[in-house]
Amino acid sequence: MELPKLTHGIDRLMEIARQRQAEAGDPKLGPAPRQCSCCKEYYPVDQFPRLPPTDLTKGAIDAVCAKCSQDYAKELKGMWRLLCGGCNEVVGIREPEKAKAGFAFEAGKSYHVAGCPICVSPPPKQSQILEMVMFYRARGIPYD
Repeated sequence: MELPKLTHGIDRLMEIARQRQAEAGDPKLGPAPRQCSCCKEYYPVDQFPRLPPTDLTKGAIDAVCAKCSQDYAKELKGMWRLLCGGCNEVVGIREPEKAKAGFAFEAGKSYHVAGCPICVSPPPKQSQILEMVMFYRARGIPYD
């Protein structure tokens, strides 16, 4: 009696392992390329600028590649960024806006969430922006 061949399953497991190693930056495979959220092209991680460190992140990797950062410097300067304290990633770039109860997202500033769909499994349906939580707590306003 001949045993069934399991090469297809093993090949799939090996492919998954290689992908995870690449995402983790295995020195044999190198880091996985990242997609620029502006031009949608893929570049090596070192082609993305690092943001200045904040109280919660240590120089998050921007979501916009170096070329787009230069080409759209004026526009990006007028935006605010949402950073994940869990994985040190930029998870959003938006225009300034006012939220309820007087909280304002200001141009050029960074705001933080504790976890995001990149680093939390299963992905959270909603994340609390830590600066908003602190703003509301300081004023005795419930955060929904």
